[in-house]
Amino acid sequence: ASHVKLTGYFAMIALIVSGLVLTWQAVFSTRISRGWDVTHVWATFALIASVMPHIGTLIVRATRTRAAAAGELLHVASRRFSSVTVLLAGVV
Repeated sequence: ASHVKLTGYFAMIALIVSGLVLTWQAVFSTRISRGWDVTHVWATFALIASVMPHIGTLIVRATRTRAAAAGELLHVASRRFSSVTVLLAGVV
């Protein structure tokens, strides 16, 4: 369990849990609760704060790996993954 995995998981869980609760309240209730609304806003900031070091570490690793000849395949795969992720994020 490296810090890269932990920051990635934290970012994912922080936003998904509060988003699911708010979705549930919006669908099956007359209004969403103020507490979960604030939690979701703070979870967004937590997502941003945890994604930055997560992505930064991955970029540094990819740059170091790219310098080695054996890392070329990883570089191509990470570039393709990054492109697809940016494309999907733009669509959503």
